[in-house]
Formats: sequence, C-alpha cells, structure tokens
Amino acid sequence: MKRIWKKSEKGSSIILVLIVIIILLTLGTMALSISIGNLKLGQKSRAWKEEYYDLDKVAEEELEVIDFALSVAETASIRYMKYELYNKNVVSSTLVNKMIQLEDEAVLKNMVDKRTKNAPKISSTKAQLDKIRELGLDLKSNQTFIHDQWIKDVENKSKSGSSKLDPEKYNKHMDEFFEKAFPRVYYYFAIKALDNLSTSIFKRANVNGKTMEYKIELVENNTSKYRNFSGDWNRDAINEDDVQFKITVKDSEGKQLFVKANVIHPVYSAQTIEKSTIIYGNPIWTNAIMAAGNIRFNSGATIMGDVFSGNDKNNNAKFTVAANGIVDVYGNVYTKGDVSVDATGGTLNIHRYEPSMDLDYKKNYIFPSKYYIDKKISIMDDDNKNKLQGLYPYDMPLIYPDGDTGGNLYCNNLFLEGSYNNNIIFVENNVTTKGFVKNKAGVGSEINVGGNYIGITSGDYYNEGSVVYNEGEGSIHLGEKFIIPGQISGTNRSLSDKKIEKKIKDLRLYGNSDAYGLFISDKKHELFDNQRNVKGINSGVVSNYGKDLGGYAKCAIFIDKNSVTKLMDNNNINSSVNNEAAYKGKIKFLKEIFTMKTEHFGTKEKNIEDMVYEINLFDEDSKVLPQDESGIHFYNSNKILNFNSMKEPEGIIYCKGNLTITGGTFNGTIICKGNVTITGNPTIKYNESKIMDKIKTYSATRKFFEPGKMGKTIEYIWKNDINVNSRTCTSPQRHEIIEWREQS
Repeated sequence: MKRIWKKSEKGSSIILVLIVIIILLTLGTMALSISIGNLKLGQKSRAWKEEYYDLDKVAEEELEVIDFALSVAETASIRYMKYELYNKNVVSSTLVNKMIQLEDEAVLKNMVDKRTKNAPKISSTKAQLDKIRELGLDLKSNQTFIHDQWIKDVENKSKSGSSKLDPEKYNKHMDEFFEKAFPRVYYYFAIKALDNLSTSIFKRANVNGKTMEYKIELVENNTSKYRNFSGDWNRDAINEDDVQFKITVKDSEGKQLFVKANVIHPVYSAQTIEKSTIIYGNPIWTNAIMAAGNIRFNSGATIMGDVFSGNDKNNNAKFTVAANGIVDVYGNVYTKGDVSVDATGGTLNIHRYEPSMDLDYKKNYIFPSKYYIDKKISIMDDDNKNKLQGLYPYDMPLIYPDGDTGGNLYCNNLFLEGSYNNNIIFVENNVTTKGFVKNKAGVGSEINVGGNYIGITSGDYYNEGSVVYNEGEGSIHLGEKFIIPGQISGTNRSLSDKKIEKKIKDLRLYGNSDAYGLFISDKKHELFDNQRNVKGINSGVVSNYGKDLGGYAKCAIFIDKNSVTKLMDNNNINSSVNNEAAYKGKIKFLKEIFTMKTEHFGTKEKNIEDMVYEINLFDEDSKVLPQDESGIHFYNSNKILNFNSMKEPEGIIYCKGNLTITGGTFNGTIICKGNVTITGNPTIKYNESKIMDKIKTYSATRKFFEPGKMGKTIEYIWKNDINVNSRTCTSPQRHEIIEWREQS
C-alpha cells in the first residue's frame, strides 16, 4: 500500500508577519527621513525668507525714494502748467524762483503726495522745495519747442474773427494741449530726477546687522524723446514702457533681488462745470431772406417773414418781380434800392404778419421797441421820437413800429413801367420812399398803398425828390394820409393827364408853399373842379388848385375843411401854420431812420461784415465745417439750391456768393452776401424756433453771430463745460511694478 505525503502549513503565519513588519519598518524609516528633510527645508526656507525680507526692505525703501523724486517731478510739472510757462519763449531762473515762492507753506504741504501707501512721511516740505529748485521749472532747450506747440495748437486755433481768443475754442484746445504737454513735461522732470538717483555702482546699506548693496538704474528705452522734445505730438504716442527703472539689491552671500517698474504719469482731468451761456440776438438772422445784393423773383413765391435787400454799398439792390406769378410777402420789406414788377401779370403783395408767425425774439428781445431800430441809438430817445410825431394839426406818425403788424415797405423808388399789363404792387400797410412812386405801365397796372405814404426827399423830381405820379394806363391808390415833399419843375416837363385815384376821404398833404405839395398836371380838370373840390372825394376835402405857381406844374395841396379856421384865412393858406418848415426839420431824422432800416439792419452803420465772424465756419485747416459741426448750411461760393434736395431744409443758410433757389420749402432764415434769385415757386418761412435751436446747440453758430449782438439778452443753460484752469488728479499712480524677482 502506497503512502501519501501531505504538505504541512505550519510556520506560514510567522513568515507573513515578518514581511509586514519589514514593510512597516521601511515605510516608517522613509517617513522619518522625509520629516527630517522637511524640517531642514523649513528651517532653510525660514532663513531664506528672513534674508529676502531684508532684500525686500531695501528695495521698498528705495521705491519710496524714487516715488518721492517722481512726486517732485509731478509738482514741478503741475506748476509749469499752472503758471502757464508754456506761453513764454524763454523761462529764466529768476522767473522760476519767483513762481516757486508764490506758494505759501500751506499750499506746499498739499503738494507733497501722500496718496499711495508707500509715500514718504515728510513733516516739512523743505526737502521737496529744495528738490524742485534743483530741478527748476525750466525746460531749457525744450522751452522753444513747447512754446511753438502752444502757439500752433492753442493760440492760433482759438482765434475767432479777430485777434481775440475765443473762450470756448481756447478751453477745447487747451484741454487737448494739456493732455499732450503735461505727460511730456512730467517725464522730462522725472528723467532728470531719476538721473540724480541712478548709478552703476552699488551702494551699501545696513539692515539688521547685515550689509546689503543696492543700486538704481534708469532704463534707457525711449527716454530720448522726453529729454529733447521734437517730432509730431499728434503722431508720436506716449507708451507706458517709455521710461523704466531697475532696483538691484544683493547681500554678502550672493542672494539678489531684481525689481523693474514703468514710470507712469499721473492723470489730471479738467473739472466740469454747468455753464450758463448768454445768447444775444442778431438782427441779421431776423429776416426770412437777407440779401446784401438784389432779390429777383423769376416765379411766384411765398415768404413768411421780413425781407431785406441792400447792404452791399456797391450794389443798388433792386427788389424785382420779373415773372407772371404772385409773390406774397407776409412781413416788412426793406431795401435801399427800387421795388418794381417787370412782367405782365406779375404781382407783389406785401401783407401784414400772419397771426401764427412766431416773432418773439425779434419783437421782444432784439427790437423791444418794435420799431426795428437798435434801442441804443440816440435817435430812439424819447426827445427825438417826439420830433417824429405827426405834423399839426393831424396825428400822422412819421415812423412806424414795424413789429406791431408788419406789411410795411421801405424803398428808394416804387414803380411800374414798360409795356406790361395787369402788373400789381399791393402794400397792405405803409410805404416810405426816398424817391418817387410812379406808374408808367399798361392797362390794369396798379400801385395800391393801403396805409400812409411818406416821401422823405424834398426838391425837384429830377434830383430824386419824392413825388407821386401816374403816367401810364393804370392807377395809383393812396389809401390814407400822405406826405409828398417833392416837386416836378418846368412846364415843358409836366406829366401827362392821367389821374391819381384816392380811395379814402381822409386825404391830406402837409405843406404851405409852392415847393411842398402834390405836383401834377391836371389840365383837363380830371382831379379837381373849378371850386377846388376834389372830384369823387368827400366834399370835406379841398385844394388850392388854380394858384399860379410861376413856372412849376399845377400844385394841389389838400386841406381838411374841418380845420379850415386853422389852415385857411379868406380862402388863402394860413402862413402861421408852417408845416413845410416843420417837416423839413424832421427830414434829417427820417432819412437816418430810412438808412438804418434799409442798409444797416436797424443799426446805426453796421454792414454784414460787422455782423458775423465767418472764420467760425472754417476749421483750423481753413476747410468749411460740415453742417453737423457748425449748425449752419454754409456755401462758400455761388450756389443753386432746391430745398427738396436738402437733408434738413431748416435752420440757417449762409451763402457768400449768389444764391439761386429753385423750389421747395425752407424753415428758418436765409442770409446771402450776394444776389438772391428765386424760381420754382418756393416757400420760405422765418422760423425762430429752428434758428434758436441751432444757436443754442452749436458754439460755432453762436460765435458766428456774436459780433452783431443787440438788444436784450437771452440766458440759456446749455451744457456742462470743462474748466481747464481747475483740474483734479483722477489717477495718482506714478509707477507700476512689472517684475519682482529673487535669485540666489
């Protein structure tokens, strides 16, 4: 029988236990070794940190020194700008010291910058004051350059229409100049300060009983452009890494600390203030159309507002309707030239203002008296206005408050002539002429004056005396009272036997001599009967017709029978009532007023060049400003314009050449230094709200109209503005650390 051997498992547990013990002992030994290593590393790290803390302390102390030097550069730069040294070609050391001494101790203490956590704690400003004196405020060779930049970028660009500086332009350009000049001046002084601190040799310092060495170095990246200003400031950018410095610190064991930083310029921002701008009215923008030359209508048109023609001293400034159409003007017409209709079927209607028209600024601010004459002119004094009241015994005004109703006409001569038929001039209110009123046109032609008529020139017709005569196939209607001081001399030059029709019974002519009267030829007795009564007129009106005038044409002096006891004595003119002499005494005033209204916009003697600053419509490069910058549709030469093609047919149009309007509707005012020709039946509406919107919004518009300011002022808070003379530091940082590296 076979014996079977079995494996014995005795002793296996002991072996397993031994293996586990060995593993644990190995792990324990490793852990102990690691712990001992960590302990040693910790001890070594603490020693290194203590050593590097010492290095850091030296670096931080030197950063404080550098920051103080940069604060001195900042103060010097601010003072340079504050004292406006940039506007001097040369800055002397005497001036620098004087400027420094201007600051008292309290102000100087505020100059010491304590805004950053590392700022030095200085109890006195003497150290900074001494450093500023060392630096000086003198840019030396750079002074001429920065002065020239100021002349170019600020002074020249801030002039407006004259040698005077425009405050708004100056603020704008000075703010731009500060943003370019201050950083450069600051870097100039900062580099000078860092030059004094920089060295290639290590200096020694004792920290906690240890000897340290350190040095400060200026990194020469792009410092040359700040040492010597040159080039184009608009093109050469200021970069954060242009000026840098390094600090190196080391100990005796070879440990080192490297610090690198950018020099940053502090930022000073101009303070904003709520600005109250005083806006003055200017009479040049108070018309629907203002033309220095002629105004000619080659079609019908509707004009809502006053019309002015005639400021050009080299131009007769005719106001002419030259087409078979209707021109309706709702307002007053002022021209130093003639008014005529030179076309069959042509009509000129001068109406009173429409009730819906807004004339608040013109009537209540620019011309508060409503006479449309500058209230400062002595002729508008109460004493002088009294001289312009009506002649005894009638209450006929000699000047009119045009702003009350409108519909008045002031011109040289008013006439119709030629072979034209059915051409009409209608004036709803009053007419004042320097010369004659004449109708020499064809059938159906008519001059109709709804109100009073005043002629302001005595003397012979052929020497421009004011007379009224009808020599054509039509008629002349004088609606109310009138004064006709002119005369037509010479029997061989008497007028033809056409009648002058009167539409109202209150028909008066002032005068009591042969030279003052309505001189007409009436051989057929069409106007007067043998009893001196006026035909077709209320029997209360008589004349001195029939008197031998000795070489003159027949004269009719109209007299109201209700005043016969005062004006007539035994059917003769009462010589004690000398209205001729009285009127002669007023003619001087009337002519002055006429000239102011028809040539000088209601001022004493201003021309269009005196009313505006055209330079405000150009940029610094003499290019025309676009409308969205100037607020004005500006045309620098002749222009053909259809309002329908304009993006914004409203506001203000200013044309330096001749302007031709071909249609459409415009709301605002049109000002033209040349002639205005109108075709295409346009509508032009004087609109004060559109005009004032541009004036309030655009400083260029305000400055454009500033020379002609007149009347009461209009105060309007329009926006926040910058105050370049008051600045606040909005970013005080003077340096930025870009590297802090330790090395053994």
